Amino acid sequence: MFFFRVNKKNKEPFLNFGLGMREKLDLNFTLNKNLFSLLYKGNKQFEDQTVNLAPALNFLFYNEYFIAASSQFQLNLKDSAKASIVIKPAIRLRYLQGMTSIYMPNSNINLYTAPDGRFIDLSSDLAVNMSSAIDTPDIQGFLDNVNLNSMKSSGKGLGMDLGVGIEYFKNLQLHVALADIGNIHFNRNQINYSSNETYRYDGIELNENGDPINMANIDSLLQPTKTYNSYKQPLPTRFILSGLYGIHKKTKKENRLL
Repeated sequence: MFFFRVNKKNKEPFLNFGLGMREKLDLNFTLNKNLFSLLYKGNKQFEDQTVNLAPALNFLFYNEYFIAASSQFQLNLKDSAKASIVIKPAIRLRYLQGMTSIYMPNSNINLYTAPDGRFIDLSSDLAVNMSSAIDTPDIQGFLDNVNLNSMKSSGKGLGMDLGVGIEYFKNLQLHVALADIGNIHFNRNQINYSSNETYRYDGIELNENGDPINMANIDSLLQPTKTYNSYKQPLPTRFILSGLYGIHKKTKKENRLL
């Protein structure tokens, strides 16, 4: 990273600039407690309820090139000659190169148990988007088609961070920031899996050979549709608020007579 500063005529800092690059990794994994409860206690506890059983995974690995700028200026209050407010705004603009992505905008496998227990409804509303810097991220042919010489970014995007710091009386500080604003558009080596099906289980019918004859719907529930469309994955935007208050001891000035 490279930084430089612009000072005022009295050599007080006025503008700070920075240039740099870095790698970032964001991971968010949610495991649904309803699934563990179902395995432990069964589905009777969910009688006449619709509960979601699906976990959710979002993963993002990317490189960023950024330029940052910050400033500082002081506002003197009219009521007191000593009181002043120091304001420090800052901004960072980022160019993003996506390397690996797993994005699940929809993650729902719903279970409904009828009050009398006569049937169980399973419905899916799943969408999984994946992209990688390595050619062909298709799960079925991934190991046979890996080409390490094709490690290029699989998506590009823009991002921004905004923040401001406020200092009052030199012992009260407040910081507000909005970080990771933006998204990455993945349009290389992308693959999409989706499922939007419903299955009702009210017992199993067998043919004369003892084979089930009503399991076709459950197969469609478990087999997602595969496409190769580009997609946008948002950055995990965060709002940050922090404060600091310090207590300073008062120092007494001694008057001495000479």
